[in-house]
Amino acid sequence: DALALARRAKAGTVVTGQIQTTTDSLLVIARLFDVRSGASARQTQVASARGADPRPLFDQLAQQLLDIEGGRTSTMQLAEATTTNLEAYRLYLEGVRHLNSWRLAEADAAFARATALDSTFALAFHKRSLGLGWSGFGGVDYVATAERAYALADRLPPRERSLVEGHYHLTMALTASNTADTATARREFGASIAAYTGLISRGDSLVAEAWNGLADAYFHGTNSIPNQSTDSIRTYATRSLRGFHRTLAIDSTFHLAYSHLVQLYNQAGQNSNLLIDGDSIIVFTDEAGVARLGGATGIQRYRDAANRRGIEIARAWARADTGSTQPILQLVQSYNAASLPDSALAVIRQALARPSTATPTIWLSLLSQQVARADSAMVTTLAHVLSTYPADSLRDIPIGARMPLLASMLTASAMLGRGEELTRSAALMVEANPFVPFSTTSIAPMVAIYERALQVAMGDTARMSRADWRALARQLRGLGTMPGIQGQQVRNGYLSVVYLGFMVTSDTAFQSLSQEWNGGNALTEFDALLALERGDTAAARRLAQDFVPADSLRNPAVRFGVGGMRSVARAEVLAAVGMTREAVETLEATDLARVNQPGLAEPGLVIWTRAWMARARLWTQLGDTPRAIAAYEQFLRYWDGADGAAAAEVRQARLELGRLRDAPR
Repeated sequence: DALALARRAKAGTVVTGQIQTTTDSLLVIARLFDVRSGASARQTQVASARGADPRPLFDQLAQQLLDIEGGRTSTMQLAEATTTNLEAYRLYLEGVRHLNSWRLAEADAAFARATALDSTFALAFHKRSLGLGWSGFGGVDYVATAERAYALADRLPPRERSLVEGHYHLTMALTASNTADTATARREFGASIAAYTGLISRGDSLVAEAWNGLADAYFHGTNSIPNQSTDSIRTYATRSLRGFHRTLAIDSTFHLAYSHLVQLYNQAGQNSNLLIDGDSIIVFTDEAGVARLGGATGIQRYRDAANRRGIEIARAWARADTGSTQPILQLVQSYNAASLPDSALAVIRQALARPSTATPTIWLSLLSQQVARADSAMVTTLAHVLSTYPADSLRDIPIGARMPLLASMLTASAMLGRGEELTRSAALMVEANPFVPFSTTSIAPMVAIYERALQVAMGDTARMSRADWRALARQLRGLGTMPGIQGQQVRNGYLSVVYLGFMVTSDTAFQSLSQEWNGGNALTEFDALLALERGDTAAARRLAQDFVPADSLRNPAVRFGVGGMRSVARAEVLAAVGMTREAVETLEATDLARVNQPGLAEPGLVIWTRAWMARARLWTQLGDTPRAIAAYEQFLRYWDGADGAAAAEVRQARLELGRLRDAPR
């Protein structure tokens, strides 16, 4: 079996071994085989007293094997290259086992204890930083551990030194990318790639961590460096894809390679201009590129294949790491990318049925799914999270998922009309994740913006004065001009807040900002709303006649902007100019599964939920009592238990519903 595996990996030599004990001795035996002939070149063995540090045995054994293979020598001493503290080394090995199987909290604890016992243990700092790249990305410890490992790297042999240097430069590249320092990011990504490539090209071509690090650097280089050429994106993404596959081919237990690999397939399966063909990335940028790929039908075939492959890999990972939540999150994302939300929900339900994975991460994943589907059962899930999990338990959520999962509590509270729970959720989010990644900047102001916007979306328009809105517009405009990824994150994250600002105030500052952040696309519903405010109904009606009709909105390819608010705003215009049926059909045709949700917390979904009240009133005007009653009942299912300003709207809805039920048919 070993020889067959070695031939598949194109290796030249195989070592098999045994460890035996006697009453007072430890014996380590190794046999070296030539792969081509299958013949055993030689056997060698070493021994020591039982209970002694066994690592020197393996140093001796390594040197003897090198002597056998051709007189090469090794100066590496395992204890010196790692730590002279045997307990620290045991903790290190424990941490590596946890890390490779995505038990990130357990891995971090083991590595932290190892470095507490030996503050010069370079590899323990290095491995801890690798784990924190997933669980504490952007945090102080993530950068500090990478820097500490790099400072101690000169005591390591060449292979391990290259691994430490590669990850250190990747950490510095990601830090620079997050602060929009593009020049430094390019330089550090290049240094990371060079460190890993140098290691592999020197003959260490079967080091799984080197291939994973190289693929990781290419992955983040693809996504983090702005204004790259199409050829550069294609090259980087292809090398990333191949590198992650190579990692798992070399070492199937190196599960850190799974996450970004699945993400590549998910990205290729969605509405991006990156497709996967075998082990290569295709990038199309224009109509000619679409035609070469077989038109829309051909592109969809590529996307369907990528979605299937992403699900297949994520399922294999979930089977391998049954005690970890990360593969569950990735499998849920893969099903969502393939537009299979019921399958995603089934995965979450199965995870909640197992004690080892019924964690805050999975409960919040359930809440996030319910928010995306506007499932009124979110009320029970939200209550469970708020009553069960304090902030310290929420910090164990992997950093890549933590912010959006915590923000789902805010959106759910507001969709249910519960201002008190919204306030509690916002406070819990700040306590569980107090800082912006790669900084000591408090996240509280960011969360406060979302909380106030959600309160307004719930109907508490007194929450913010016109002066407050104007100040917010100036603040967001300034933040949105930041260069690089930071500015783009602001523009994406607060687009719905800006859109809401116009809907509430009709202030043209929000109109211009919305259009800029929406890719420069004209928002004709805003022009129509301004015309109505001037009393120019004729102009508003002319604009409304150019709105996308309901039949076209039902096309599965149509996406609905800014959390569904564009449909609500257009329905408001249509109703105001007397196009009542067109207004209600616009709302009815808005499919929540196709609603873009750009922000962390999404006021658009709250407006969408409240719009059931508008639907009910429109159906009443059209004389369709059964549909009107059904719409009122749906609204009340969401807002049963609402408080504050939302409670007043609930009382009004119940009053109107009662009148409708009592009216003669």
